[in-house]
Amino acid sequence: MKPFSPALRLGAAALCLAMAPSAQAGLLDNLLEALKPKPAVSFEAAASQVTEGGTRTINLKLSRSSTRAVVLSYARGGSAAASDYSATPATIQFAPGETLKTISVGAVDDTQVEGPETLVLTLGAPGYGKLGAPAQHTLTLADNDTAPPTLSFSAVSASGSETQASTVEVVLSAASTQTVTVGYATSGTATRPGDWQVAPSGMLTFTPGQTRKTLTITPVDDAAQESAETAVLTLVSPANATLGTPSAHTRTILDNDAPPSAGKWVTGYYVGYARDLYPLEAVDFSAMTHIVIGRVRPLANGSLATDFDIDAVEGPRWARQVVAAAHAAGTKAIVMLGGAGEYDGFVGAASNANRARFVANLVALASEYGFDGYDIDWEPIEPKDQPYVKLLAQDLRAAAPGKLLTIPIGWINNNFPEQAEPWYAGIAPLFDQINIMSYGMASGFWGWNTWHSSAIYGETGMTPSSIDSSVRNWLRVGVPAAKLGIGIGFYGSCWRGVTQPYQSTDGVDTGGLPINGNDDNDMSYTNIMTLYHNASAKRWHEAAKAPYLSSATRLGPQQCNFISYEDPQSISEKALYVKQNGLGGTIVWTINQGYLPNAPAGQRDPLMQALKQGFRSP
Repeated sequence: MKPFSPALRLGAAALCLAMAPSAQAGLLDNLLEALKPKPAVSFEAAASQVTEGGTRTINLKLSRSSTRAVVLSYARGGSAAASDYSATPATIQFAPGETLKTISVGAVDDTQVEGPETLVLTLGAPGYGKLGAPAQHTLTLADNDTAPPTLSFSAVSASGSETQASTVEVVLSAASTQTVTVGYATSGTATRPGDWQVAPSGMLTFTPGQTRKTLTITPVDDAAQESAETAVLTLVSPANATLGTPSAHTRTILDNDAPPSAGKWVTGYYVGYARDLYPLEAVDFSAMTHIVIGRVRPLANGSLATDFDIDAVEGPRWARQVVAAAHAAGTKAIVMLGGAGEYDGFVGAASNANRARFVANLVALASEYGFDGYDIDWEPIEPKDQPYVKLLAQDLRAAAPGKLLTIPIGWINNNFPEQAEPWYAGIAPLFDQINIMSYGMASGFWGWNTWHSSAIYGETGMTPSSIDSSVRNWLRVGVPAAKLGIGIGFYGSCWRGVTQPYQSTDGVDTGGLPINGNDDNDMSYTNIMTLYHNASAKRWHEAAKAPYLSSATRLGPQQCNFISYEDPQSISEKALYVKQNGLGGTIVWTINQGYLPNAPAGQRDPLMQALKQGFRSP
């Protein structure tokens, strides 16, 4: 600032002399104020915190006292809504001589469970003075509300005959200081009260401190012969709690009014590449109604590759031997066409240009080898392929009217029931067997929780596969039960870092390995029993009707902690399921993988024996 000129100083002095003493003092103060730097307004701190229901005093400071008033406003921002707080005053005014002011913020104490929110106060430019730093203050409003407890069923599913009542608990995840209530809705294929009843009725009430309530499902023991039915309970309308998982419970009611019928098919796949694992002379044909010999590959021009995954000489020789042995035992011999990796060959061979040649070659193949039918293993069947699959089946029926036709189809992810297409019901009249490949139905690579390879029941949103859900979806779109079969895999699955079903795989320690190991062939029943199994690790999952191995110590060559597989008990349960639901039978992939060559004589085929006892006996 430039100094006052002599004339200005003389003028100011004369003016002061002419004023009253008090006015002289005010003018002098203003002149001295003008000589000083402008005062700066800032927050004392850049951030602070307050808990809901509390009050936070936020200090503002002036860099120096001033003879003039300093007035400013401030803006409010951040994630907090205006209803979450109150802030006063709306305008800040430093009177002459004041250097400290405050803003008082009260955090509203609501009952909503929410994360921390922020209130950002930003100073506006003062009428006199300037902004200092920090000119912005962030106040964090901390929530003081705890999440309410969750309500869920203690089990996803249960099953039993009409004479067996069952119970399931509704579980509150933590004791509450409030009264918690929840209702339940009923659904399923069984009617209520004609087929079943549930007690207690109405709302369930948890008084403070209570965490469990029991529901009892009682089937009606009628005299009707019927397929298995389901009774479904779904939790609804919780008060002072939220719904957890599982929020639905399915009770399967098995009919007890007629003995299970015999005559179910057992169609076992026997593949050339693994022939040494189960020598032909050891094969128990009495356990099977049909043996599928694999495989013949369709070529795009309508011709066939008949090496049976061995070679051009030994493959055909081996296949003829299998056909002869099957016929000697009274078992039908079917040729497997295609399989994984043969999609392009099927598309070309079944095209309008090549289909006649393809069908003629298939008729000649059956005549040459003595095959009783064809297994059309076209994987995948895309929507654009469906007309050609149907034409191929129609042409084979016309050209070989005495031959069997079978087709494997996929299992259904219960989160996507539309995967079960009605088109398959339309082609059902052309086929003798339509078999669900209900094995290998779980993987950690799909983002699922841990689950079984071939559970009968127990599916959830995070483990959305089971034989029962797949069967129900295929029946829903019209595939006849009598033509529908399930699938049994003579192999299992390997999971790492987890030890039981329904576990999340997020963040688990897999020892640097993938969450899952190899399955088909590597995890054959033979390998599981010889390289992984020990009695202390064996478990039975009643909800899924499935065995598994559980070990905190990694097991076997693939370092598994949770192993899903089939055993005689699970095969017996699958046979019961097929009979109770009026299904046609089962396929097995592959019988090569179930043989125990080093076991004592009479104990080398436990899975085949289970098939015989479960599916072929009354």
